[in-house]
Amino acid sequence: MTAVSGWERETAGERTRDVLRHKRDNGRVYTRITPYGFTRAGDQLVPDPAEQAVVERIKAQRASKLTLARIADLLNSEGVPTKLPGGRWYPSTIANVLELNQTQAATA
Repeated sequence: MTAVSGWERETAGERTRDVLRHKRDNGRVYTRITPYGFTRAGDQLVPDPAEQAVVERIKAQRASKLTLARIADLLNSEGVPTKLPGGRWYPSTIANVLELNQTQAATA
């Protein structure tokens, strides 16, 4: 029974991962938090021009070899808003924005 239960958990996890990936790859909402650079239109993710400009800036800064921490510091010092009101930029936030952008570019 233990082996069967383990197999069922693993299978359910794989199905969930695959469904979320499919939604993300097709520009559909796949999380309760709207990713930076996008807004929601029903169940679709639509690029937000103001946030996309920040994403492009982050990409350019990363390409010029700035660290994630330095990019976050610059955005915080300039008061660039995050998705959360009063939120701060962190290196992990910058990494997530870059990863999402790379994923969206690969599927476009």
